[in-house]
Amino acid sequence: MAKKCDHSFLTLHSGTEQSQRLKKALLPSNFNLNDFSIEEWMAFAFNFAKEVNYFSTNNDTVSSGNWEAFFIEKETIAAFVSEIEKNSSLTPHLTLFVTFLKLLDLTKQRFNKITERHLHFYYEEILQIQKKEATEDQVHLLFELAKNAEKVLIKKETLLEAGKDTSGKRMQYNLDEEQVFNKARIAELKSVYHHRKTNNLNPLETHCIVAAAASNTKDGQEEPLEEGDTWLPFGFPKYHNAEVALPTATLGFAIAAPNLLLKEGRRLIQLEYTFNNNIGAISLSQALACIDIYATGEKGWLGPFKAVESIEAGYTSSISGKKLTFALEIDKTEEAIVPFNTSVHTGNYNTRQPLLLFQIKTEFTAFEAGYQLFTSLLEKKIDQVKIEVKVTGVTSLTLKNDVGTILPGKPFFPFGTQPVKRSSFYIDYEELFQKKWNSFSIDTLWLNTPNNFKDYYAEYDRDDNDISVTGDSYFTTKVLLNDRETLKSIDSAFQLFQKNGDLYENQLSVSNTNYTTGENGPLKLSLNTPFFHSEFPKIYALELLEKDNKQLPNTPYTPQIESIELSYTASQEVNFKNNTKSGNLAEIQLFHIHPFGQSETRETLIPTYCKGGELYIGLQDAEVLQQVTILFQLLEGTENPLTEAYVFPDKIEWSVLCKNTWLELDSNHLIKNGTNNFLKTGLVTIVIPKQATTQNTILPEGYIWVRAKTDKNFDAFCQVLNIHAQVGTATFLNQKNDLSHLLNGLPANTIAKLTERDALVKKVSQPYNSFGGKPEETSTGYYKRVSERLRHKDRAINQWDYEHLILQKFTEVYKVKCLNHTQGENYQAPGYVDIVVIPDIVDNNAFDIYQPRLSTAKRNEIQAYINTLNSFFITAQIINPEYEEIEISCKVKFHIGYDENYYVGEVEDAIKKYLSPWAFEETNSLNFGITFHRSKIIQFLEQLEYVDFLEDVQVKHRKNIFSAYQEKVNVIPTSPKAILVSAKKHYVTAIQSKCYSPTPKTVTPCLP
Repeated sequence: MAKKCDHSFLTLHSGTEQSQRLKKALLPSNFNLNDFSIEEWMAFAFNFAKEVNYFSTNNDTVSSGNWEAFFIEKETIAAFVSEIEKNSSLTPHLTLFVTFLKLLDLTKQRFNKITERHLHFYYEEILQIQKKEATEDQVHLLFELAKNAEKVLIKKETLLEAGKDTSGKRMQYNLDEEQVFNKARIAELKSVYHHRKTNNLNPLETHCIVAAAASNTKDGQEEPLEEGDTWLPFGFPKYHNAEVALPTATLGFAIAAPNLLLKEGRRLIQLEYTFNNNIGAISLSQALACIDIYATGEKGWLGPFKAVESIEAGYTSSISGKKLTFALEIDKTEEAIVPFNTSVHTGNYNTRQPLLLFQIKTEFTAFEAGYQLFTSLLEKKIDQVKIEVKVTGVTSLTLKNDVGTILPGKPFFPFGTQPVKRSSFYIDYEELFQKKWNSFSIDTLWLNTPNNFKDYYAEYDRDDNDISVTGDSYFTTKVLLNDRETLKSIDSAFQLFQKNGDLYENQLSVSNTNYTTGENGPLKLSLNTPFFHSEFPKIYALELLEKDNKQLPNTPYTPQIESIELSYTASQEVNFKNNTKSGNLAEIQLFHIHPFGQSETRETLIPTYCKGGELYIGLQDAEVLQQVTILFQLLEGTENPLTEAYVFPDKIEWSVLCKNTWLELDSNHLIKNGTNNFLKTGLVTIVIPKQATTQNTILPEGYIWVRAKTDKNFDAFCQVLNIHAQVGTATFLNQKNDLSHLLNGLPANTIAKLTERDALVKKVSQPYNSFGGKPEETSTGYYKRVSERLRHKDRAINQWDYEHLILQKFTEVYKVKCLNHTQGENYQAPGYVDIVVIPDIVDNNAFDIYQPRLSTAKRNEIQAYINTLNSFFITAQIINPEYEEIEISCKVKFHIGYDENYYVGEVEDAIKKYLSPWAFEETNSLNFGITFHRSKIIQFLEQLEYVDFLEDVQVKHRKNIFSAYQEKVNVIPTSPKAILVSAKKHYVTAIQSKCYSPTPKTVTPCLP
C-alpha cells in the first residue's frame, strides 16, 4: 500500500517557541483598572465642567454658563502640570483639586493590583497551586589531605565557607554525605579508540586504531591544552581533526622460544600459527608489507625485518584456511639473536628466551591489509604454534681434542699433531644441543692434503708390516654423540677425506633419533686408523738401508682443518588447545603487544580492541578496598546527536586492572555513577576490589588502573574539561540569605575552607561554578505555568498540549512542533505522533551550531515523559528536525579597492549568515517552512557594499547527507519536519579584471 504523504496541512503549523508560551494580554500588568494620570484627570475635569451648568444666586432656573472657567484649558494642562511644584501663585481651588488628584494617584496603584490579587487568590487559594520555591545549588569540592594524613572522614553536613551574599550575610554550604577522602589521585589518563567507517560519503573517514598516551593534551602525547580547552574521553579518528591527529596505536604480538636463540650464520625462521577458525581472504604480499619484525639483539632490538613470501623450499609465508605462516631470513651479517634482557631491551616481557616481535601497521590508508589482518585475527583462539629454524655457516664452535681446547679461527689439527688410533676430536655448539634439533651437518675443509692418499702412503706398504692404504676412504672415524652422559654411536666408519676437485672435504650429517633435548652433545669423532706417525721412523730407516734408487716414504699426513662450519635445523611445536601451561608450553611463550605495554597470552595471537574506545585512569597512591570518588567535568551538549547513543539498560562498562586482566565492577564496587554515560557532569564512586594490582605490564606499573569502555563512536559523548579525584558534593544552606547567586551559580574558587578547620585537610577547592540552583519562580513564570496547566490539565491531547507540556518540563528545548497522526513519512497514521524538538543554542552548547539537535538520551527522556501523559492508544516519538542544506556557488566582481582574497571569504560568511542567521545572532530563531528563492539570494548578495555584480549563481539543495545536491530556483523544505540551513561550505570565486595590452613605448637608449 502506498504511503500517505500529503503533509500540506502540517506544513502550515510552525510549532511553539519558549518565548511564545506567555500571552502578554493575559498578564495582570497588561490592564489597569485605573490608568489615568494627573494630566488626564484634569482634562477629564475640564471637559466634564463644560457639561455642568452654572446657576447664579439671582436665578436658579436659568443657567448663566458652565464651570470650565474654574479649570485649566486642555491645551495648557501639560505646561501647567510641569510647573505645579514651582508655581506659588496657584489659586486655592486648583491647589485643592491638584492635591486631591495626587492623593488619588496613591490609591491608584493599589486599586490597579486588584486583578493581580484576584489571580493570586484564584491560583493559590482556590486551586492551591503554589509558586515553586527556590532550589538550592550544589558545588563539587576537591579535598587535599595534609602531608602525613593517609585518610580522613568528613561527616555529613560539615559546613564550608562561601563568603557573604549581597546583603553581607554569611553564606555556607554543607557536605551532602559522609565521605572518606584519601591520598589517591589521578596521575595518568590514556585512551585507545578503534574507529570503524560508517559514512561512505566522507572520503576522509577510514578505519583506524589510535592511542593517546596523554588523553588530556592537544595531540594525545604532550602538547598542553589551553585554558578552557576540552578533549574527547575516548580519543578520535584521523579524519576528525585536520590539524591534530592521534598516533596510530602500536599493536601486534611477540613470540619467545629457545629455538629463536640464533647466534650467527644465515638464519631462516618459519612461524606457523593455527587457529580455531578460518582467517579469511587477505592479500599475502600486502599483509607482509604491513608487519615489522624485530628481534632481541646484544645491544638492543634488531630490525625491522620483513617476512617474505618464499625463501626456499620449506620456508614460505602463507595465509590459508586456519593457518598463518611467516617466513623470514636473518642475514649472516646481522648480530646475534639473544635472550630478552630488561637492561638492554625496551618492553616488559616476562621471559628469559629470545624474542621475535611483530608490529602490525593498522593505519588504513597506507596499510589497509594490516588493518584487515588485525581485525581478522581478533578474538580467534590459537590451537597450535610451530617454529622451524634453519641455520647455516656457524663457525664459532667449541672444539677440543685429547690435548685440549682448539681455537677454530685458524687452521688446526683436530686429532693432535701425532694422531693415533682412537685419537678423539670433540665438536660442541651449545645453541644447537639445547634445542630440539632435527638434524645437523658439519662441513670440513682439509688443509695440506696429498693429491691421493693411496699414492702418498704407497711406500709404507712393506712385507714386514700390515700397512696398506687402499685409497681416500682408508682413514675413518667413529662418530658418537653424547646423550645424557652416554656416548651413542652414529657412524662406526665415517670417511674423513672426500675428494672434491683438487680439495678434500667432508660433510657429516646427523639426524635426531629421539635424543634428549638439552642433555645431548658434544659430538665425538674417534679415529679408527692411525696416520702412521709412530711407524714412520722405522719405515724411513729401513728404506734408507735398502738400494739407493728406492723412493723414500713421505712424512705421515697430519690431519689439519682449514675451516669447519655447522648447519642445523630445529623445530618446536606446541598445542595450545588445552590452555594449560605444561612443560611444553613453557618453552614457547606468546605475548600481546598493547598500545602502552605487553602481556603474556595463551589464547589469542593479538590483543582484543574491538570497535569503540577505552579510557584508562591511572590512580596513584590508591589502595585496594579504598573508596575513590572521581569527578568528570564535561562540556554538556557537545555530543553528536546523530551518533548512536546508549539506550537503557546498555551503558559504559567500568573495570579495574588485575594482573593484566580487566575485572568488571559490579554494583558493590561501582556504587555511584552520575555521568549518564558521559553525557553530563557527574561523580563516579568506585570501591577498588581486593584483586586490583599495581604490577601490570599492559599499562605502566605503579598505578591502579580504572577503565571506562564503550562500543559507541567517539562523538557519542560530551567533551571533557577535566577529571578529578577526591571530590565531594555540598549543597547551599539557606539561612535567610539573599539568593541572587542562584541565577548564575556560585563563582568558581569561592569556597576554599571548612568552617571548622580539620588538621588532616590541607586544602579545599571549588574548581567550577555551582550548579542545579534555581531562584524562586517569578510571577510571570508562575502565571505561564498555571495558565497552561489549566488548559492542558496535565494531559497531552492536541498539538498545543504536547508542545507546551514539553516546553514547560524541559527548559533546554527552544522549540517544539507536534505533527499529529504522523509516523515517519506517513502523515496519516492514526495512533502516532511525531514531535520535532529544537534545542536552545543560546544557553547551551551545541555540537553543530548550524544544525542544532538534541542528544538521543535527552530525546529518550522527553519521549518517556510525554508518553506518560497521553493516551494508551497513542505512541509519541521525539525526533530532531531534518536539516536540508543549501549550497551556493557564484562568481563575484568586487568594487575597485576591495581585496579579492579577503572578501571572497566575507561573501561566503554573508551567505551563511543569511541562510542560518541563528548561528551568528542570538535573537534569530529557527523556523519551519522558510523557503529561499534564487532571486532573493541574488538580491541579498548584490546589496553587499563590496559586491559590484554576480555571475553564474547556482542554488543547490539536498535533502540529507546521503543524497546529492540538486540545482533549484526556489528551494522549499521537503517535509513538515525540515528546516533549510546553510551548507558548511559555499563556492565563491572572484571575477578577475580583463587583461589589457599597454601601448608600446619607444625604447630610449641607455647612453644616447
